[in-house]
Order: sequence, then structure tokens, then C-alpha cells
Amino acid sequence: MSTLDNIQMAYEILKKAGNLDAQNAIIELREDNVRLREEIQILKQKIGELEEELRIKRQIEFDGVVYWLKDAEKREGPYCHICYEKDRKLIHVSESTRSFFCKVCNTGFDKT
Repeated sequence: MSTLDNIQMAYEILKKAGNLDAQNAIIELREDNVRLREEIQILKQKIGELEEELRIKRQIEFDGVVYWLKDAEKREGPYCHICYEKDRKLIHVSESTRSFFCKVCNTGFDKT
């Protein structure tokens, strides 16, 4: 049985007993419970975002021209260094034999 179910059951019991002060306290508890659940969801989402930021910071590598995400098995990218440094966004760049081009910031840079 969930906390909300227990609160509802207590409310019904107190309602039958006719205790208005206790009923109001239970209603406040129920509202607090809902608010806390919403807060928990927001915090879980924020934790997920921070974990992703940390993962990127641990894996990102700049080669002097573009960024790459590297782990033990593979290298992902290339990513625009301007977009990453300005907005912390990993934007894939298109690659030709001699250069890279970012369609988001409209910047091209030569391979070294």
C-alpha cells in the first residue's frame, strides 16, 4: 500500500469519526505528499542531467580542431568546438577530406 493510499484510508476513518481538525491535517499531508513526489521527479531529472554532463566531461577530448567523445571501445564525433565551448552542446560537424563544417554555427575549420 502506498503512502497516498494510507493517507486516504486515514482520511476516510477520520471522516467517519467526524474529526474535522484531523481531516484537515490529513488533507494537508496528502497535498504535501503530492508536492514532494513532484519535487522528487524534478530532482531525479536534474540528477540524470548532471550525470550525463559528468559522463561527457570524462570522455570529451579536443584534438586541436574538433571534439571527440572517447571511451574504451570507440570514438564518437567529430563535434564542433565552437558550439561546445559556447553552449556546451555536442553538435556533429560534417567532414570532408580537408575540413569540418558546422551547420549550426555556420563555421568551417581546416583539419590540421
